[in-house]
Amino acid sequence: MPKKVYHLLCALLFAGGAFAQSEPQFTQYMYNKYLFNPAYAGSQDGFEFGLLHRSQYVGLSEPMISTQGFDFNIPLNSISSGIGL
Repeated sequence: MPKKVYHLLCALLFAGGAFAQSEPQFTQYMYNKYLFNPAYAGSQDGFEFGLLHRSQYVGLSEPMISTQGFDFNIPLNSISSGIGL
């Protein structure tokens, strides 16, 4: 058996059990300002915490795609800036 055919058969055999990753999708932009503009951290007067969860293809066969996020920021008035996570 030629080498190319052997490699093709091996690739097809193992490709059935492969899973791919998907890009995260955030639909609530008003709650996720730090993802698009990190300079937003510390722009408000107090502490801010945020938790986000998004599920896609709910009710269809597994695997379901889900995206989670957590953010926290605090202003640092002494240096007119802020930090965030």
